Amino acid sequence: MTFTLKNTLNSDLYVYRVGIQPKWMNGEWYAIDSRILLHPLEEKRFSIAFEIPELPLGEYAIRFGIEGQHLPSTGETASELQTRWSEPTYIHVKNPRTGYKIFISHSIKDMYLIRPLENYLDNYGVDPIIAEDQREPGSYLPEKFEQLIRESHFFLGILTKNSIKSDWVRHETNYALKINKPSILLVEEGAPVETSVEWTPFRMDEPVESIVEKVFEDINKLKQKITQKTSEDADMRKLLTLIGVGVAGFFGGLLMGSFIRKG
Repeated sequence: MTFTLKNTLNSDLYVYRVGIQPKWMNGEWYAIDSRILLHPLEEKRFSIAFEIPELPLGEYAIRFGIEGQHLPSTGETASELQTRWSEPTYIHVKNPRTGYKIFISHSIKDMYLIRPLENYLDNYGVDPIIAEDQREPGSYLPEKFEQLIRESHFFLGILTKNSIKSDWVRHETNYALKINKPSILLVEEGAPVETSVEWTPFRMDEPVESIVEKVFEDINKLKQKITQKTSEDADMRKLLTLIGVGVAGFFGGLLMGSFIRKG
């Protein structure tokens, strides 16, 4: 991690050590000796390498710190060696990106569920697409949503008692199914949804981790279906190629036979 230290006071700053203190260190810090003098308004860039242990995925606070003292003008007493900390910044511990984008169709009344779901998917390497977060002033909304669905690898419909009343959710879901977009439908228990499309039930009070697990189970099922269909399509192309070669050979044999007879 790289950061810049700047002396903003009117006296010299002697920097003995610099370091960072992640939340998981429980008050300890990764520090390196520096032993440099920074004049007023002078700055210095530091780089510190550190290991991230096995942690639950998510957001972690981290602070930058220095151990040093200010050296005032002649005749004034220098301050004691002190450790000072910056305001916390944050790093995100996530799984490697999968490259998958998933469009989430939802009701704005369910955002208290959608935002945690979005964070979990992001932490596990999937890029969640929330339509209202894609700012395009002046764009025609139906076309915008349809384009986002087309550009995504998967469609995730959160069909709750709130969202099934939404014209937008109905439009997005029908469009995704119409273009055969690989789709995951999560239906709230008790929501009056009637469809022949396969769907997965869930409860609104269910832990988000459990809902995310269901989403990934459905993604894996869809991937298997896509792989199987790709394999079947490849086999069909081979078969058609063989049939084409056979037909060409058959007609070629007829022509050759005719030529021989004429000869």
